[in-house]
Amino acid sequence: MTTENRTHETHHLIDRIIVGVDGTDPSIRAADWAADLAHQLRADVVLMEALVRPYSEISPPIDRALQRAERTHVTDEVDGDGSLADAEVEVAEGEPGDTLAFAAADAQLLVIGSKETEGVGRHGFFSLAHALAHHTPCPMLVVPHDAQPLHATPTVLIGVDGSDGNRNAFEWTLRLAEQLGASVTAAFVTDPMYDTFDSAGSYGPEEVAAREEVRGAPDVTFTEAVGADPAKTLQELAADLRADMLIVSARSRRSIDGLLLGKTPDELLHHPTCPTVVVPHGFVAA
Repeated sequence: MTTENRTHETHHLIDRIIVGVDGTDPSIRAADWAADLAHQLRADVVLMEALVRPYSEISPPIDRALQRAERTHVTDEVDGDGSLADAEVEVAEGEPGDTLAFAAADAQLLVIGSKETEGVGRHGFFSLAHALAHHTPCPMLVVPHDAQPLHATPTVLIGVDGSDGNRNAFEWTLRLAEQLGASVTAAFVTDPMYDTFDSAGSYGPEEVAAREEVRGAPDVTFTEAVGADPAKTLQELAADLRADMLIVSARSRRSIDGLLLGKTPDELLHHPTCPTVVVPHGFVAA
């Protein structure tokens, strides 16, 4: 997409946000943060809870009564300050991962809270965030428990790597920033041993591609960040910038086991230090 085409994008990128809630503090914090985001985006919010049936068979009247009671409970539990008074509440039968991934097909953003003890290992294998990132059809945002409120003029940081998949995430970020009125910084993380400052200013092919992509967006600031751990380096830069949001792209949907998200997105989702978005590989917004 050319810079000229970008300036003529007028329709909203995000009109509907689904927030996964389960009554825990992380999900309540995520709902609060999503309410702020939705207000700035002028988007609708859907609070969704997966309801697992307590019995294998329940008559339809009892089932409907249970869902009505649960919807009321969700509203009372999550919307303590009234910021979600206009939010839609949905209670769907099924496991959280499957339920949210299915519902996300009708949304432009899925939001969940971060649970520090969830998952296995550094990459959070088997956590809800990890599972959803492999299956949700739209970008997913994970909100840490200590996330700060959105600034009036937000700052967005996106990690760029010159790949085709990342290019789609970059375009998505530009459109989000336009809708939010946010400033954007694009960061390319390079290993210390390949630091361009020690190589007479020459760049590798990935950085050349990343710089070319960013050059087509004149309102975006490009920075080269040096660090052996891309996830940690991006998080440190986000803290320095006081970024409201960190965005990365999934590397791929296919590997030997068909579930390769990418090391950096995995680590960022499992240990987010600020609201973090993973854009699915190959995702193209409508």
